[in-house]
Amino acid sequence: MTKKPILSILTTLFICCIIAGSSITSPSKKNRPLTDSFVLAGANGRLFITDNNDGNGIGATERWFFEFDSEISDAKGLISAGTAIEMMPSSTLEKMISVTQKHPAAIYRLWGRISEYKGRNFIFAVYFLPVSKVNSSRNQSIAQQSDSQPSKQIGLTVNEPNDVLEIPEEIITKLKMRKIVRIEKLQNKLELKTDFILANRTGFIHSSINGTSLEEDILTLDALGQNLEQISFKLLPCQILESAMRRQSFELEPLRFNVAGIVTQYKGQNYLLLQRAIPVYSYGNFNR
Repeated sequence: MTKKPILSILTTLFICCIIAGSSITSPSKKNRPLTDSFVLAGANGRLFITDNNDGNGIGATERWFFEFDSEISDAKGLISAGTAIEMMPSSTLEKMISVTQKHPAAIYRLWGRISEYKGRNFIFAVYFLPVSKVNSSRNQSIAQQSDSQPSKQIGLTVNEPNDVLEIPEEIITKLKMRKIVRIEKLQNKLELKTDFILANRTGFIHSSINGTSLEEDILTLDALGQNLEQISFKLLPCQILESAMRRQSFELEPLRFNVAGIVTQYKGQNYLLLQRAIPVYSYGNFNR
């Protein structure tokens, strides 16, 4: 064998090793679903609406999304800045919508939990605050002075008359751009309806088609033979619901589940975010 083919093969192997090594050491940052029940603690972002015309929504005719200002991650998943995650119906979301309709450019600080359903994340909001940029007269005067003269002339005298503590340019920029919570906007506007816990109740989980031809998962509580009005909840997407529906798919007859979860209300409809769904078998003791 001549030297040229050998050199060609070695060169090719060397290039392949470099490409493989670079792909391992510098992986691209892609969005990955966060863990179900991940707690969202004070994330900034904006709320916007889109039409539910792709069939991938969660039953509502309109879909609201929260776009994150910064990256959110856990041990498993990653949501990069600028990514929009669909909001679940909730009483908190209803209040956020009322604020957004008056102030379309509003920015929010959001608390809640992230769920995962069929490889997608959803947000269940529990609390929020509107935030805005600083607009105080003091910071405006600092900004004006920083524009008209060098920052080294703006300072605070410490101890000696000639001992001046300079304010760096990046600090002045942050003072002008930082966001604060506007508590005064909360008065008489954001009284939230109280969500509550539904615990240790039995019922049946099934799917139905609503007026917009979208499939919804419903929990109907079991009256256990009593002459009581049936109470139903629309189920919000989460891994517990996904697991319960998978379990039901293996059974010929409807399964009875012992459930617990968070009940919320959105536009007059009751919704349930499951925290537990355990199959209950009668063993022939009473009718199914």
